[in-house]
Amino acid sequence: MVRDQATGALTLTWTSQAGQTFLVETSNNLVTWPDVATNYPTGGATGTSTSFTHQPAASDSALYYRITRQ
Repeated sequence: MVRDQATGALTLTWTSQAGQTFLVETSNNLVTWPDVATNYPTGGATGTSTSFTHQPAASDSALYYRITRQ
């Protein structure tokens, strides 16, 4: 995970295979997991890794991510 110091945006990168899509969820309490992206990327992955950039809310003091292959 990489954080953009200027904007606070977080970029996550994980291993994937061409054609795969993913569900990206976040949680600030490890209990509830709202979706931030479904069927990501649209059309499926194209290489051996996939990246997703998320702008967390300013009020999020802790944030966890869960990525599931769909």
